[in-house]
Amino acid sequence: MDQLARDLALELRYRGDVASDSAVTEIRDAPRPWLTFEFTLYEFLPVAFIYDRGRGGFSVDYGGRRVSLLKLRDDHFDNGRVIVKKAVDDVLAAARLRIPDKFLESRDGHVGEVVER
Repeated sequence: MDQLARDLALELRYRGDVASDSAVTEIRDAPRPWLTFEFTLYEFLPVAFIYDRGRGGFSVDYGGRRVSLLKLRDDHFDNGRVIVKKAVDDVLAAARLRIPDKFLESRDGHVGEVVER
């Protein structure tokens, strides 16, 4: 779980200023693998990534309630390991759909583009 947390943090950092305030809020390897990694996307959406025993996803965190942003599917995994680049690509695209264009334009001068490596 430590490696997955590091990979997520590095991938988000590599994308420039799309994510901030990242923190691992819960992590364990036994008795079952679990990771909760929280961050803010585009200075707008509070997001939580949760991984639990081979399943995972991203949710918008509204305090006492989380709303699904992206559930990881089979194409997000390779031999049981999360393909972090693909997961981050997909969550950034899903997040941009939920953020008003006016906000994105004022923030970075363009709409609908996802920074990729």
